This record gives sequence, C-alpha cells and structure tokens, in this order.
Amino acid sequence: MSVTFTALAATGDWAKGTGQVTYAGAAEVNCCNANAAELLALLGFTHPAGPYEAQAYECPEGAPVAELAGGCDPVDFEGRILIAEAFLPQTSDGEGRPATEDGGPGTGQALVVDCGRAAGYLAGRLGELRQVAHEAQLHAAEVVWS
Repeated sequence: MSVTFTALAATGDWAKGTGQVTYAGAAEVNCCNANAAELLALLGFTHPAGPYEAQAYECPEGAPVAELAGGCDPVDFEGRILIAEAFLPQTSDGEGRPATEDGGPGTGQALVVDCGRAAGYLAGRLGELRQVAHEAQLHAAEVVWS
C-alpha cells in the first residue's frame, strides 16, 4: 500500500450536482505507508491513537499517529515543509534505515520485509513535496494525500 501526495482543485457546486475534481499540475509524490507516515509526522499531521489504532500500530493509546489521508492549503503545507527541514538534522534521516526481515519459513510467522530507507530520503521527499505545494498554489488547488 502507498500514499500519494498531489494537487487537487474542486470546482462547481456539489449540492447541484455540478461538482468536479481536477488534478492540478504534474507533480506527484508516492511513498509506501511507513515512509509517508514519517513524512506526515514531520509535517505535523498526526492525531492521538484510539484504542484500535493503538493495537494496530502497537503503540500506547493516545500516542501520535499519522493521518494517512487528508488535505491542506498549499501555503500552510509549504510552511510545514520549511519547519520539517529545520528539524530534519535532529532525526535519523542522515543515517537511513537498514533493511530487515522478520518471521519466515520455520518460524510459524509470515515473512515481513522492511526494505529500509537510504540516507537523506526524507530530505529528498520534502523537496518533492515542495514542488507539489508550488503547483497547488499556481492552480489555486489544495495539497491532498491518501
């Protein structure tokens, strides 16, 4: 599964049945859920985990979890990117994350592979997200992700 960030403009009157959605510009960023969750958390798009999320994410109830679907004004989104870039040196982005395997044959569990992440991945993706925000501004659109 993955999350795609893009610029979306809605026009018309939805109540009258004339509403229309247009994807504005060509910039688009697609990430696996795990990487998108880290980007969204860096950008401040989190909410407290409810009981079912806490169980699914194996975290305490009330812990912040990323909102894997949403939308934002492009100026606000770009401001969040600038703040995230300021905090990025304090994260593990410079080191990346090694690939891991858990479970598999003989363990009685399904094989789960985390492909890891290259050093600097988050910084590169934030730059790509800035392009999505610029295109959204040019087309009077909103930055959306799901």
